[in-house]
Amino acid sequence: MPSPTLSRRLVLLGGGGLSLTGLASARAQSDDLMSLTWDEARAKALWSQSGGPQFTLIDDQAMTTSEGKSPPAHTPLTPEERVEIGKTLTAACLFYRARGMAPPMLPILNGRFHLFFVDDLGDVNGQTADAFGTRPGWITDQPSVPMGVHLMINATNYFHPDAEHPWGPRITIAHEMLHAIDRRMVANDGWKPIGKWWREGNVEATGQHAYGALGYRPLEALKPGDRLHAQNVGMRPYDYPLTLLGVPAYRPSWVRKGAAIGEGEGKAAATFFDRNATYFTGSFWRYLLKEEAPAVVPSKFASVPLPGDFELMPALRSYVVTPSDRKKAAGNPHMDPGVPLLDRFLRERHPTWKPTGLYRAFPAFIAHFVEWPDQVIKSRQGLFAHASWMDVLFMEGAPKKDISGDQDIRMELEILPLAAKAVRFVIPKAPIGENYPPITISVSILDDHGQDNAIDNIHVGLRGQCLANHLSQPGRYSKGRVRRWSGIKATPLKRRAVNNETVLTLINVAPEPWKTKPVKVRLTITLQIASTAGQASYHPLPIETDKGKINLPSSTAPKPANDVPTIQVARDVEKTSAVFMSDADIVRMMTANLDANQLMSVERETDEPPALDTQAQSQKLMAGLSSGTLRPLSVELELPRVEPDYVGPVSGAKVIAEWSEPKYAAYAQYGVSQAVRIETDAVQVQITSSSEGSILGRFTADFDAGKDNLERIFRGRIEGKFSLGIAIDHAEEDNAVPKDPAALMPTDFFVAAARAGMDGEVLKQALLEAGQQVQSDPEGPSVGGTGGGSGSGGSGAAGGYGSGGSTDCPVTVTRADFEPYFQERFGALPGVSKAQLAEMKASMLESWDLTKIYVCDWKTGG
Repeated sequence: MPSPTLSRRLVLLGGGGLSLTGLASARAQSDDLMSLTWDEARAKALWSQSGGPQFTLIDDQAMTTSEGKSPPAHTPLTPEERVEIGKTLTAACLFYRARGMAPPMLPILNGRFHLFFVDDLGDVNGQTADAFGTRPGWITDQPSVPMGVHLMINATNYFHPDAEHPWGPRITIAHEMLHAIDRRMVANDGWKPIGKWWREGNVEATGQHAYGALGYRPLEALKPGDRLHAQNVGMRPYDYPLTLLGVPAYRPSWVRKGAAIGEGEGKAAATFFDRNATYFTGSFWRYLLKEEAPAVVPSKFASVPLPGDFELMPALRSYVVTPSDRKKAAGNPHMDPGVPLLDRFLRERHPTWKPTGLYRAFPAFIAHFVEWPDQVIKSRQGLFAHASWMDVLFMEGAPKKDISGDQDIRMELEILPLAAKAVRFVIPKAPIGENYPPITISVSILDDHGQDNAIDNIHVGLRGQCLANHLSQPGRYSKGRVRRWSGIKATPLKRRAVNNETVLTLINVAPEPWKTKPVKVRLTITLQIASTAGQASYHPLPIETDKGKINLPSSTAPKPANDVPTIQVARDVEKTSAVFMSDADIVRMMTANLDANQLMSVERETDEPPALDTQAQSQKLMAGLSSGTLRPLSVELELPRVEPDYVGPVSGAKVIAEWSEPKYAAYAQYGVSQAVRIETDAVQVQITSSSEGSILGRFTADFDAGKDNLERIFRGRIEGKFSLGIAIDHAEEDNAVPKDPAALMPTDFFVAAARAGMDGEVLKQALLEAGQQVQSDPEGPSVGGTGGGSGSGGSGAAGGYGSGGSTDCPVTVTRADFEPYFQERFGALPGVSKAQLAEMKASMLESWDLTKIYVCDWKTGG
């Protein structure tokens, strides 16, 4: 029988390199692996030593796991592989140690952690599990490695193509090392009631980023969109609940490689999701712990611990399920205790989502991840191609709809708890000014499944963020309320890469997420646009001057332009009024003001031309208006009230045309106004569609036939189509705000606020005060105009100094104080771009009442 001492192959690794000194004696010292110990004090000492802990790699030891696997020793590691593994182990451990993680629960002998490289570990690249070893050639009941936690790597797969990509084995080591660290943490035994969705995804996401010191850049590796990277990307269906209690009946297309779904697919899908779904939540955990979260910037001014690079991972893994978590999740088949546990973690520890918890964090992730290939990975190759990407995220389908000025999108959708539905739509550009018209989005509840205020559970994701839950009115033909977002910019991001499509998501999460149930909604998307054609002319009566001379001022004949974006309209008790502007510059100014009014909306990357400076453009256009160099024509259509679902003719409409004619200035003393206003009640209107959120139709206005036009001073005919998005219904003045005041703000607000160093507790209190102010305001939230907070901005000012807050500043604080405060506190932060600084500044100015608190502290030396 050969001596196991002579056949043993091991190398002692430390500091990332190959340790050759004392190799022979080390071989003899390490021969008796039964002396391995899991001593915590020794582990802490090894973990904290300079240069990182040292390791012994063993590749000639057969192992047996508690699950019954018996991977043999077979493939020896080459010297080059040993050096590479040593560097990998050191880099991963230094990354974890820098984030305050505990030492791994791995066996120790001779001042080194021990790892085992075995063959035929199954269809995994590595495993951290209870196991023991037997010596080759000895009787099987003679153990050579004591039972305990062991980290085993599948040497068969190491550095082979099926390891997914060149960094695959390194990620496996980092992944398994985290599991070994977990064994030192209370969470290891405190997660048993949580489904698999919790266990692997955050480990997978963190492990990918452990090798920055070695030059590994995960995003660069993922850019080609290879299907083998799907696990690392975190590609899973999000039209199914986050917990994946209940899975699709078929596997994703990238797994089937386009194969037809046939008999046995359901069983294959169940097996696939049971084994892999936990890893595919990595995208969600990566979002919470790294992506679009604030970077950690050590500063005496920003003392809040910010989650920029997995610093919150130890805190996350230390949380355990409590009886309260179990009780909250009980009875809801879509939930497990991990949902209330995660919500509790976010509200207690996460500076960005402390004010909102999972209620806003999960919808923000969905909106973010839909746009992830464009905004983060910067690629639309392979699986990142738009159609493929959407197919993976929404396996039940993301229907594509075209929308134009004479139609809207109306759909009924059933949304599962902690899940989303997506709709793709294409909107046409308006020829005037080459602008995309704004849209109105309305959502009404058709079936709330017994939930109170189910409308509060619906979050609308668009262009990478979730809009603020702005307005809601009672639904006339629905089982709940109607929530509307008006004047929304829906320009597709990276339109060439996404075939001109905009993706809208509806995410279903309740303020208490574990209470979320399925909900059925009706979605309406309406363009705010009108097309006008024809001609309106004004013919002033002859004028006799003071010298008896008769003058006949020339007539004017403005021509309306086609496809004109409109402002959002209110459906009043008696009428609905919409204005169509014919001048391209005026339409551009309206659009610019609309963009400026999208409070806290982050302008994401797009291949559209950059927008002009809103303030400068508006000032220039206003100057042109006052000087008379611009002569826009506005056509106003007044309708009597049109009830939802009404289709047919409407009587009692009126059309008013207005424009400015500078050449009439010379006749002002004779009563001829430079401002021309003509109107007619000879108007025919045909409504083609009407819903809770829109009115579509056609109109014809005959100025010659107007009953007040007896002297024929105005003539002509204007006709066109209109698509009007309803902003508010004044017949039902019950503008309820969301139960959770955090919903008053779009999700990007919380990210930007955290980047600016705002404390989550202060922000939460400010939002509570804001909610109380809005609730006590009998007029409800404001709508439209430059001060209305339309679109993604929501409404309601944050509480603070001068706005009903509970504290007064002892000194005067004005906006003039902001710039020096901002430059001192944030102007020199390392690693923060000019664009990020501008975003931070904008977010703080938009929330001035809250920002005053920080400026006051700075001004008073606090």
